[in-house]
Amino acid sequence: MTRTKPPDWEARHACLYYALSGQYLLARAGIEATLVTGQVSFAPDTPRRHRICPHAWLETPDYLIDYAILPRRGEVAVIPQRWVAHDLRDVHPGSTAVLALPRPRDPDHLRYLARHRARFARILRESAGSE
Repeated sequence: MTRTKPPDWEARHACLYYALSGQYLLARAGIEATLVTGQVSFAPDTPRRHRICPHAWLETPDYLIDYAILPRRGEVAVIPQRWVAHDLRDVHPGSTAVLALPRPRDPDHLRYLARHRARFARILRESAGSE
């Protein structure tokens, strides 16, 4: 049985670990994806609006890749960038699927991400050594 996260990692960081895993797997396939943290709102202009904050996701020039529904439905959301707004003023009724508001990259936050990335890399190295 494979664990989706090491037992000592807090569940509240699951989106970060899923995004790090996705970034690693995409890189192995030659696809560069940027890890982004901040807030996302699905269906931002509708009564069904669903906001997640804080959150982590991946972006490529063509897609926003989100792992929020992976634990519940076993799916990864891959959303074309043309359906993504990065500013509230860019939300267009009927055509914006996601409002993705990145968090500013302050030094404390970058250290926080680096710490988790290092922890993730260590787990990968240890698991590769045990195979």
